[in-house]
Amino acid sequence: MPTPTVTTQLDNSLATVIASARVTREQEGDMPALVERRQLKKGTGDTWHEVSYAKLTAMAVNETTENDNIQQVSDTDFAIKPTMVQIATMLTDKVGRNITKNGLREIGRLGQNAMQRKKNIDGLTAIDSTGSTQLGSAGSAMTYGLVAAAVTNITGNTTEPGHQPIRFVAHPFCMKDIYDQFTAPVGTYDISEGASFRVFREGFRGMINTAQAFENGDFDISSTDAKNGVFSKEGIVMVEEMSPRMETERMPRIGGGSTVVTHTDSYAYGIRQNQWVHEIIADATAPTS
Repeated sequence: MPTPTVTTQLDNSLATVIASARVTREQEGDMPALVERRQLKKGTGDTWHEVSYAKLTAMAVNETTENDNIQQVSDTDFAIKPTMVQIATMLTDKVGRNITKNGLREIGRLGQNAMQRKKNIDGLTAIDSTGSTQLGSAGSAMTYGLVAAAVTNITGNTTEPGHQPIRFVAHPFCMKDIYDQFTAPVGTYDISEGASFRVFREGFRGMINTAQAFENGDFDISSTDAKNGVFSKEGIVMVEEMSPRMETERMPRIGGGSTVVTHTDSYAYGIRQNQWVHEIIADATAPTS
């Protein structure tokens, strides 16, 4: 029988071709889109300011009343000072020449992805800085009752109520607990129509007690717990200073010639009213069933 030449005998002659390239997928979530955004205008200093005026109190009078109850107007300053964030990458000309072109295209996205991720995480961190009473318990499941309670605390606050729209932002593992509550009738009752069937088929999407629900996988999980949030859009303010920009810089003396790509942005989050932002701590263990 003739003996053929097989690929193992010519493995040094086989070309290695990168047929595809991709970047690591980012978590779902976009906090900048859920909060109130303001611009720090040029020539107005390095801090954005907003003043609020306290309520006045009216009194009953009659024809013989001499009103000596003169009301004084008072104000409170709410200030946010943006800070800069930046990321820089450097590729040598040799790398740019020799790596696969589809890989080079994907690498170009990494810097902007990093900037967007930081904006998202900083927004989630702002939730944790609220001074309002934390709802939920460490190690306990997320419930729609906690979300409803947070909404009611926001809209019914006796000092100053928060307005719509109201957001509910939670880690996907915590949102699974909400899914389980809506689909509890499965296997026991006929759910061929209605909310339970829709959630069972499509996952939980929509609203709880007027709060719009959003998953965000960038929540930090500490000791199996995540600090989720329910807030009025106007409760968290993101102040942007310089517009995001990308610049390139040639460095011919480094590595035989290199290009530095720098992304820069400037922003900060602040809480306008603590009572409009509520944190819900809940168990965020990866689900197994």
